[in-house]
Amino acid sequence: IYDNCEKDPIVNQLLEKYADQISIADQVVGYNETFRSSDYLCDKVAELYYQAGIETWGKQYDIALGGAFLQARSPYDLAVGDIKYSDLHGIFPFDNPIVLCAISGSKLQSRFLNPADRYHTYIPADVYADLSANLDYNATYYIVTDTYTSTYAANGLTEVERYDEITFARDLLAEYAKAGGFGEKQEAQFKTIPELLAICEALAYNEESKPYLVEGKITSISS
Repeated sequence: IYDNCEKDPIVNQLLEKYADQISIADQVVGYNETFRSSDYLCDKVAELYYQAGIETWGKQYDIALGGAFLQARSPYDLAVGDIKYSDLHGIFPFDNPIVLCAISGSKLQSRFLNPADRYHTYIPADVYADLSANLDYNATYYIVTDTYTSTYAANGLTEVERYDEITFARDLLAEYAKAGGFGEKQEAQFKTIPELLAICEALAYNEESKPYLVEGKITSISS
């Protein structure tokens, strides 16, 4: 059914019209130096929600946490290597705007501070300590989440403000990757076999903190 799409004038018009939007898929936004699981990525999104909220609304509101009902999609995890925007789009494909919401202390406890719930949240240690000691069930608190979570009635959230209409979870991750948050790509280095053996020995005894990928071929042998 799609065999002749590339010859269809309407398809070509649409491809030309949205070329800028489509081209972003192949853009390399950063590098990932180690395997990142779906849980790690969801937790990172929660942290980035919080940071975006602090930067935007932190002077007006005491923000308790960032978080949402986040679920990764295929390919679920982030492999080692260059990160394309399409990789992040595949993992977080949903266009849910970021929002600042008000919530009662009782709902905050039951929905977002309850370990039994499946919400990914980020709370700074000092804020968590204060909430644990002084949470008022009748008080109003503020959290940063997304519209998928805020519109679920059981969460008891009231939208206060929107970050914008075009920034989603994947976009925050893309900016994080651009800033080197997932690591920097290292230039290939030539090592002699004795040097490689020394590195391996250090790794075996947990004396080396840097990640290593050994790949290559023997180019010369000398006696």
